[in-house]
Amino acid sequence: MKLKHPVPQKPLKLRSRDNQIVHVSDPRDRAFLEQADELIIKIDELLEDRKSKKRTKFFK
Repeated sequence: MKLKHPVPQKPLKLRSRDNQIVHVSDPRDRAFLEQADELIIKIDELLEDRKSKKRTKFFK
């Protein structure tokens, strides 16, 4: 179902491997990239927790 007047969203800007800015405006792509970003943040947090636990074991 398409809306008569869809809410315009800011294009999502990404930096590609060759340092070019890529604009993403497709809602499905945006949703996928937002989920991927959340997963990356969670993985980084888990890795940091794991590193800090290893450090504390070493110094005990």
